[in-house]
Amino acid sequence: MRTINIIIILLFSVVLTNNAEAQILKKLKEAAQRGVEQGVVNTVERKLNKKSEEKTEEALDAVLEGKKKEGTPDSNFPNEDFTGSEDMQQPSILLEDGANEVEFTRGSIILYSDDFAPDAIGDFPDKWNTSQGGEVTKLNGFSEKWLKIPAGSTVSLEMTKPLPANFTIEYDLIMPANLNYRLAGFAIGTKPDKIDYSFAGSNSYGFLMYSQNDRNYDSWNFGTRKDGRSAWLKTEYQVPLNQKIHVAIEVNNHERIRSYINGVKMSDAPRDFKPDFAQAIYFHAATHGAKETKSSYFYVSNIVIAESGIDARSNVMKELLENGTFTTNDIHFASGSDKIEPNSANVLNEIGEAMKSASGTIFVIIGHTDSDGEEADNQILSDKRALAVKKYLVDNFGIESNTLLTSGKGETEPVADNSTTEGKAQNRRVEFRKL
Repeated sequence: MRTINIIIILLFSVVLTNNAEAQILKKLKEAAQRGVEQGVVNTVERKLNKKSEEKTEEALDAVLEGKKKEGTPDSNFPNEDFTGSEDMQQPSILLEDGANEVEFTRGSIILYSDDFAPDAIGDFPDKWNTSQGGEVTKLNGFSEKWLKIPAGSTVSLEMTKPLPANFTIEYDLIMPANLNYRLAGFAIGTKPDKIDYSFAGSNSYGFLMYSQNDRNYDSWNFGTRKDGRSAWLKTEYQVPLNQKIHVAIEVNNHERIRSYINGVKMSDAPRDFKPDFAQAIYFHAATHGAKETKSSYFYVSNIVIAESGIDARSNVMKELLENGTFTTNDIHFASGSDKIEPNSANVLNEIGEAMKSASGTIFVIIGHTDSDGEEADNQILSDKRALAVKKYLVDNFGIESNTLLTSGKGETEPVADNSTTEGKAQNRRVEFRKL
């Protein structure tokens, strides 16, 4: 019996010991778990603190260095299966035969230029006003910044004085592909106003690019309300979508107004413009009864306003051959490139004709840039641009290659302030000298 009692006591002790060990092990496990959890918490806290410090340092650097954070390209452009293109297409249907030759020439004195480079992504540009929104953005496939103009919004330039009697206005336009209706309006008038999709206004001369998918209809509309006429005049125009379209307007003597697309004349109204109209310029994203137009938008950039002479086209021959030097801002290149843009053809052709009439004369072509970018890169770019102009003249006018010398000055000889967009536009120039 005693033996049995001893065995029972021993078994009971073993059970107690096992239970005690189990309790101890459980407590050790819980403590270990708490240690692991605390370690994870500490690790997370350290990483969060480190990340926060990095972000704070980045923000301070941006403030101290005066940097503006560049946003990502507009998520609405382009759509998933499309990439934007810098290439510009000529209009497919134009005026009567022989009436649409390339002849636009930018005015010689730049009054205003804006590519929105100084403006932060997501902001509205400083020199403009808006009735209900708009923002600066970047687009995939394009190097410059763009102003996005939403449906119903009128965006106008702050002007301190009326436009002169002779002037030119240019801007680049992009019509997005991911819409059914597209209505991009521009006008010169007495004050900023809406642009009706079906009627021209009575206090302005307006232009409206219209594109509608479900009707397969595109047009370039223009006009002013005159002598009871209220509907737009129209020229058929196949609108290229998600591509840069260069629009140019030319006004002579506050009376004649012409429009051009990618250097090709689209309209010509000899007496429709009025001096009172020269008070304001503005863009408007027109809408109408269709619900889809309430969410439309378009983009503009590279806006240039310049004063022109009464007989600007005759200046090339006189200045180059008689005075021995001619400088122009009308030869345009793609940004950061030596690729000559189509709207440069008119002035290049004038120069080519002048040189051709002075066969055997030696000329020097000198390229100049603004101060954006590295100085060494600008030097190389100016050399390449001068060579590109030479190639154009040799290829198109048969000018002897050995009579055309080229030189690049880069950013070293500015004629205006490189801290302003207007000044930069004047510094981007090509100079011709007769030897």
